[in-house]
Amino acid sequence: MEFINEAVLHAAGQWWIYPALLVFFFVDGFAMVVPSETLIVALAAFSRHSGEPNLWILGLTALVGAICGDNMAYLLGRRIGLERWGWMRRPKVRKVFAWARYELEKRGAVLIFTARYIPWGRVAVNYVAGSTGFSHRRFFAFDAVACLTWVGYSLGIGLLAARSLGCTTTRC
Repeated sequence: MEFINEAVLHAAGQWWIYPALLVFFFVDGFAMVVPSETLIVALAAFSRHSGEPNLWILGLTALVGAICGDNMAYLLGRRIGLERWGWMRRPKVRKVFAWARYELEKRGAVLIFTARYIPWGRVAVNYVAGSTGFSHRRFFAFDAVACLTWVGYSLGIGLLAARSLGCTTTRC
């Protein structure tokens, strides 16, 4: 276990961690592998312990990657649409899409904001927003605010966890 901790701490201090994280946060927006929440919280805690990665750059990287990934899910939804596959044309599925369109128009900000904090929920809502014709300008604005608060929240949780465990830049 100590080897894994050392490897992660070593990687966290490398220059290439930020481009790698940018790609990870981007892909996580439309094809989840590991929830990005886990990574940003862990790296924030490591940052409190070792000083690396830089929290400002980490936060900016997560913000840009999350916004771009969410917008990719939106654009995929717009491109693929609601008719591509047979299962999408079933009456119950059409009813769900109709409900989603209605809810997005009625309370899009709340739905997009809340979905940002739910790993699979954000992918689904962002895809449906694109596929149902929700305004991209409105989506972008709501998503940007949601991503900004998500980054601050995630960094804060990581720092709070490190502090609760007594981690400092000299020991953890």
